[in-house]
Amino acid sequence: VSQSRYGRVHKAFSPANPAAGLEIAVTGEQPVHAMLDGRIVYQGYSLTDHYVVMVQHSGSVMSCYRKLRKTLRRAGETVKAGDVLGLAGMAVGEMNKGGEIPTVSIQLWQESSALNPASFLNY
Repeated sequence: VSQSRYGRVHKAFSPANPAAGLEIAVTGEQPVHAMLDGRIVYQGYSLTDHYVVMVQHSGSVMSCYRKLRKTLRRAGETVKAGDVLGLAGMAVGEMNKGGEIPTVSIQLWQESSALNPASFLNY
């Protein structure tokens, strides 16, 4: 289990299940940063993934940030590496119903191949 400034790696990237990406456990309410420069092509909500932000980067690379509790950017906006896309985790005073570990899930794709997002995070 490795630790970064973003949190503890809860589920590492696995070539056996590359679509799962990387899951990072977060404490409190933490900002989620763009890994690379790009343009937001999707920002929305789903019952299973909560808030989701997808960023198109150069070289046919796409990053996806799932399980956000709040987004701070909109589709069509350009972002620089390090810009805050949204917040993950729980705000002060929120109850953790069900005892789940709050996480943010990050996926990175080039064309149709999954890449290990840990290689692009600033640890």
